Amino acid sequence: MTVRSTIDPSFTSVLVELGRVRHEVDFAAWCRQVREVDIALARFCDAMDAPRPDDLPVDRLARDAFMTVLALAQLLAGAYSDDTRTKTALELTQLAVAELLDSLEPYVSRADRETRRVLLDGDPLEVALERMFS
Repeated sequence: MTVRSTIDPSFTSVLVELGRVRHEVDFAAWCRQVREVDIALARFCDAMDAPRPDDLPVDRLARDAFMTVLALAQLLAGAYSDDTRTKTALELTQLAVAELLDSLEPYVSRADRETRRVLLDGDPLEVALERMFS
């Protein structure tokens, strides 16, 4: 399966970029969320790579992983710095998280993808609903 090979580099990029801004932001909150992302991604990838009878359904694991990464993206969306180096690191981190969300999108529902557009891209809810039901 190509799931792990797609997701692992994206998650590694997130960790590298978060490490660069650890002194400038609420790093403890980010670490907690990154741990949750790591757990959710591991469950999803394990279920895809080596399914076991006691695994949750893959679509649920994918959604859990996507929503956990989306929560991390929301934390990042509120981060700001006047320092040029930190600002650049935050932007790179946001890009890495966006790449991780992109890699999970094929495994989640249209509603989940639209949730991302509303929460992160600022799309109006009405527009997202129209896309979902048209």
